[in-house]
Amino acid sequence: MRTPQAACWLLLFALAGCRQDSGGKGAGGGAKSHPDNIRNRPIVVVLSQKKNATVCEAKFGNLAQHAFNGDVISWEFVNNCDADQAVELRPDGDNPFTSDSPWSKTVKAGKIDSIATVIADADSARPGTVYKFSIFIDGKKFDPKLEIDP
Repeated sequence: MRTPQAACWLLLFALAGCRQDSGGKGAGGGAKSHPDNIRNRPIVVVLSQKKNATVCEAKFGNLAQHAFNGDVISWEFVNNCDADQAVELRPDGDNPFTSDSPWSKTVKAGKIDSIATVIADADSARPGTVYKFSIFIDGKKFDPKLEIDP
């Protein structure tokens, strides 16, 4: 039988396992470094439409997502619209990824699909740079952001 206290402990242990180097100079005095392994970092984009509307829109967080060189970015599209949606993703300016753009996908109504992109090495993806992207849905443009951490 699980108790609320057991659930809290389980959550604390799970959060402790997700902890990353916070960077800067702390008690250890060391500088921030790249994680030991490459990580898959999702950027969730929810496709939705307002009640009685036919136009589908993209919703995502306002803050830039963060990643390191070499990480895989999974642009996850959750389609809550009434119809299938053709999604196109393009960088606005420099492309920090190893593959050329644009990337496109048709996401079925009520389904989740993703586009995976890999961040290039330091020569192409400059740490500390905020990269802007455009997501086009039915010709309408939306602008998420991605920052490459040093």
